[in-house]
Amino acid sequence: DAISAFTRVTELRPDSAQAFQRLGTAYQSAGDRPKARFFFERAIEIQPDPASYSNLGTLHYMDGRFNDAARAYQEAIRLRPNRALYRRNLGDTYLKLSRQDLAKQEYGEAVRFQMDALAVNPNSPQLVAQLAVYLAKTGQPAEARRQIDRARASAPTNAQILHYQAA
Repeated sequence: DAISAFTRVTELRPDSAQAFQRLGTAYQSAGDRPKARFFFERAIEIQPDPASYSNLGTLHYMDGRFNDAARAYQEAIRLRPNRALYRRNLGDTYLKLSRQDLAKQEYGEAVRFQMDALAVNPNSPQLVAQLAVYLAKTGQPAEARRQIDRARASAPTNAQILHYQAA
């Protein structure tokens, strides 16, 4: 249904980068990576935005195209430098490229920006759980466990929190 709806939006508004980005996301969710890639690239042609670059980076990562993934995540960060998720994704990509020092740097930035997000919304179990993942990636397992336990105490049956705990 989402593919059909967003296809119609792109027909009505062929200049809408957001419509193409969302259509790409619908195709990505449906498992059609080539079409998702096409629509993310189309959205970027119309108006570069961090979400399209990040989603494109994820597709490249999933396809084992780590240099392309790194470039896409770098563009997402250039457009939105304080997004912790983009930093974590770039860190994961750097690990695949055997660039551990750069990965560690990006994970540190992810922690820093996540702490900023938590300063605004300190009671969000999802933000706390994401912080736990970033802390684990920076080599702080005890603090990561403390944070995931905190998130689980707030939302013990939340599937996303459980996913972060497993990560």
